[in-house]
Parts: sequence; C-alpha cells; structure tokens
Amino acid sequence: MTWPASGAGFTMHGDFFNAWPVAGGTDEGVREMAGRIAAGRRAELDDLRRLRGRAGRPAVNEHEGHDLPGMVVPADLVALRSLRGPAFDSAIGQTLREHVEQGARLADARRTNGSDAQTRGLAERMGRTRATALGWLRDTREG
Repeated sequence: MTWPASGAGFTMHGDFFNAWPVAGGTDEGVREMAGRIAAGRRAELDDLRRLRGRAGRPAVNEHEGHDLPGMVVPADLVALRSLRGPAFDSAIGQTLREHVEQGARLADARRTNGSDAQTRGLAERMGRTRATALGWLRDTREG
C-alpha cells in the first residue's frame, strides 16, 4: 500500500467531506461532531498531499471506483441525501464510525510499518485524531 504518498483512500473521503450532506439531520450534536471530523480530515488531506508531492507521486486516486472499508462512495452520498431527521442522524453516525475506525486501522499500520519518518509522524497524529473522533461519536450516540 502506498498510502500517504498517493493519498490512497483519502481523496474520496475528502470529496465526501466537501459534499457533506448535513442538512438532512436534526441532531445538533451530530452536526457539530461531523463538522469537527470534517475539519480535521481537510487538514490531514493537505498534509497527505504535501507528502505525496515530496515523494514525487502523481495526484491520482488509486482507489477510484473501489468500495473499500470505511470509504464513502457516491452511492453512499445518494443514500444519505435521501434521509431526513433521526434516520439521517443514525445513518451518518454509522458512516462516520466506519470511516473513522478504518482510518484508525490504516494509520496504525502506517505508523507501525512506514519507512518515512514524516509519514509515520502524520500517521501517529491521525491515529490520535481518530481516537478523539471515536470518543465524540460515542458521546454523541450516548448523549
């Protein structure tokens, strides 16, 4: 896997957060939590793109058209946009949980197995943000 050098798996997530369909929800806690997660992902995408450029890798999404764990695909966005109220809040929470959990697994793998110090450092930060986001998701669900 060429994860940060290519941004693999994160470009679609970036598109997901750029097209965030939060208007369907009614739970302000879900909306706030989703906004915090989205802001963090946008900053990480900037870091991933910088590392990709430093590595001389092309700006392509190697996973375009794939349906990988935690990756939000266009059909997911269509489904989310069709929901309103509590159904939307529940579905977006599940979608975010899957995204964050898979991101934590990927970050841990890169932190543990990466050969580049800057990439491992970014993976470490990403792992911490995923742990924080999982806490937000848990608190939002319980609150």
